[in-house]
Amino acid sequence: MNFSRIAFFSAALLTLLSLLAAQSKPFPNPIVLPKPKPNQLGYRYNLKTVLESAVQKPDRDTLSPVLTLSELQLGPNLYRDLTFALAKSTAPDKGLQVFIDRYYYEYRGFLKTMSDLEQKYPFRDANLWTHTEVQSDITNGTRHIYASKLSLFAALLDYKKNGDKLIYPVGTAFVSETFRSDSLKSSETKSEMKFVQAEVMIKRSDGEWDFFMYSEQRQLTLQPLKSARTGTSPRTCLTCHYNPDVRHEPFASFPNERAGKNIASVAVPDDLRGGERVFKFFAESQARADHIFGSYASLLVAGVKRDAAAGKLSLHDKFIYEKLKPLYPDLFAR
Repeated sequence: MNFSRIAFFSAALLTLLSLLAAQSKPFPNPIVLPKPKPNQLGYRYNLKTVLESAVQKPDRDTLSPVLTLSELQLGPNLYRDLTFALAKSTAPDKGLQVFIDRYYYEYRGFLKTMSDLEQKYPFRDANLWTHTEVQSDITNGTRHIYASKLSLFAALLDYKKNGDKLIYPVGTAFVSETFRSDSLKSSETKSEMKFVQAEVMIKRSDGEWDFFMYSEQRQLTLQPLKSARTGTSPRTCLTCHYNPDVRHEPFASFPNERAGKNIASVAVPDDLRGGERVFKFFAESQARADHIFGSYASLLVAGVKRDAAAGKLSLHDKFIYEKLKPLYPDLFAR
């Protein structure tokens, strides 16, 4: 064996030994977190958010007695930041909240601008998205809320399968833009009012929702809207959307109109107010099966029913109408 071959095999052996040594090198201590209690909705959500952001999804879910997370599973950056946050508190749930408050946007990787958002979710396309206008007691302004017809349609198709619940598919997005004027006069048009903030919800693969906001400059922001009942995302968003006892007008009362006709009619156009049977059947704001305020699926059904009767169905809506009518014959009966 000549010298060059000896050198080659020696180098190969050294490389192999170094790889074996690297593989056998122990990782730092894993992070061990306890099972969330039934009333710890925020802690459970935060745990699942960490898992959604991990490099490798652990085999054991958040309902295990304990959740053990290694640096290999989390990735070095997430492991480091989570360890640091947990070290700042004596209680795991509080430490995890510190992490979410500080790093949520960073690890969820939300789109930086509303232009980026609109490219991925073309919510202004009236053929593919619904548009609902409401006077919001949360943002203290006029909200323009957009929902994908495809997502609403999918939830309606699986309503019976999901135990008479409207459960939205992964990737569903709800986009809400808030407009205000100096006087906050309800008579002012959208064009005369000023855009002040947008809030977005997107359904995750683990069944939870991500919540994030855009500023007046249409840039991703952590700052809540001034003079509003909003706060840091996602913490404040959860206190409403994940609390089954919270109700908001106008959808909470419609079609009974306990909130007053002027408020309810903002959300439900006059030509849809004959569809009380649809709204009562799904009772979306009362059921809150998927943490959604509003009667968006009911509005879609009532809208295609109205347009079918008038012979004004678009191509997309005609497809929805023909698929839903056999599933809900009583709702589509004249």
